[in-house]
Amino acid sequence: MGTRFNVSSYKDDEVSSAVLEDGKIELQYPSKGILGRSKVEMIPGEMAEYNPTTKDIVEKNVQVSQHVSWKDGYFIFQKVKIEDIAHKLSRYYNVDIVIDNDELAETTFSGYLDLTKPAIDVLTIMGYKLYSVEEENNTLHLRIL
Repeated sequence: MGTRFNVSSYKDDEVSSAVLEDGKIELQYPSKGILGRSKVEMIPGEMAEYNPTTKDIVEKNVQVSQHVSWKDGYFIFQKVKIEDIAHKLSRYYNVDIVIDNDELAETTFSGYLDLTKPAIDVLTIMGYKLYSVEEENNTLHLRIL
């Protein structure tokens, strides 16, 4: 039913999500209802987030490009916490990223990140005048300036 969509489902995330860019998708999921299953039909521009602990699904309208741009070699972020961005970059590049400061982790970032560049370059550009990036034992450390 769907033509272009993105699914994000990782063991270490609280929720799994689907974002529909074009076409139509139907999600079936375990629920708290009598039948034990529910379904949602999505339209383009929607995101559905499923929480397996609560068995609830939340639908919302989103900027689709922010969720599918990775396939074209870049990430788009709008006021996203650096710790969340580091988590995505860690997965994308398969590298550990450690933020050595809680305040820095909560700081937000908006912009485009070119994923054709190495992880250390992307993090350095993103943190210009905010933090330094140091590599130690195959781990990238972000340290506030």
